[in-house]
Amino acid sequence: MWLKRAKERPVVSVISAVSLVETLVSLSIASFLLLVASSFYADHYYSQNKQKALFSLQQHTHHLLDYLQQHIQKINYQGSLRENNNYALFQFHHKSYRLSSEHCLLFISDLNNDGCVGTRSHSSACQNQGVNNTRYIAKEIFGVKFEDNSLYLYNDNKLQKCHQTECQILATECKQGRWDRVAHLGEYSVEQFKLSWLKAESLMKIELRLKSIEQPNISYGATAYSYILNSGGEGK
Repeated sequence: MWLKRAKERPVVSVISAVSLVETLVSLSIASFLLLVASSFYADHYYSQNKQKALFSLQQHTHHLLDYLQQHIQKINYQGSLRENNNYALFQFHHKSYRLSSEHCLLFISDLNNDGCVGTRSHSSACQNQGVNNTRYIAKEIFGVKFEDNSLYLYNDNKLQKCHQTECQILATECKQGRWDRVAHLGEYSVEQFKLSWLKAESLMKIELRLKSIEQPNISYGATAYSYILNSGGEGK
């Protein structure tokens, strides 16, 4: 009887050892699968965020380029009601624009079609003895500049009663007046912005590249072209 029991004990030990090995193998496989799943999820999450950031940059880039295209093509435009207008007060060397550098453009454009820079008061003259006599001039002086990795738009009405010398400075100097930072810049920074003439006063090239703030390794750039509809300087 004692011999029988002595022979049975090793069998129990072998069975226990096999069960332990199987358990360890199972745990190893489970851990490996969990690691693979976690890695896959992390990669998928990163890829989704990357695609989301890139898509956002694409949207903002093309939105800004469309906005600039629509405005730049109106350089030199002046409505047909030109009697007693004030265009000469704001022109620089008889031009309605100033591309002072590849990073800054200022120009005048008669958006409300009353023949003047700013809003004409009924049918009164837009200037009086060399002094401007219109309101809301910032609406018809368009300016865009690239500075400190941001884009700024001109928005200043303070010098509405400017004299000719003051008006020319106002309309041609990128360091003068009030400039507002473009919205949404908390999401991205401007990596590149460049303006250049492909054909003087007829076709302008606009280059823009934005970079994600949250994911600095992600950026997106595009180029647009703006045809000047009034390249001859006459309103249509």
